[in-house]
Amino acid sequence: MKGLSGWLALDGQFYPCRYGEHHQLAELIYDAHEREMNRLREKLSKERKGYVDRESVIQSGGFIKLGCDSFGSGYIFFPVSEPMTKEQAWWFYYNQDKLSKEQREMWEWYCDQNSIETEEMAS
Repeated sequence: MKGLSGWLALDGQFYPCRYGEHHQLAELIYDAHEREMNRLREKLSKERKGYVDRESVIQSGGFIKLGCDSFGSGYIFFPVSEPMTKEQAWWFYYNQDKLSKEQREMWEWYCDQNSIETEEMAS
């Protein structure tokens, strides 16, 4: 069965986890980038006028969340405020054969919406 679960960093490094374990991995990622994440968390807390959990902080910081359950149903939460980095796009391009059907469709939709030319990446 295809499909990936984990977090994709801005530099294209993929941090895998089991489905449903994103929060625990987000804690580790946050701690590894603590200074940067604390600054972002403070900014987000002021903007949102309240508490912001660590998973929301790393997602707001550009990390992409991928999930796939044991039935092969998957999702990708792409960045909203900023486009994905070139490194993230390359990671998706090289790993698209490992994505679930739903994840692959989401990747293709994201490419269409953001004018990412996968044909150019192939050359």
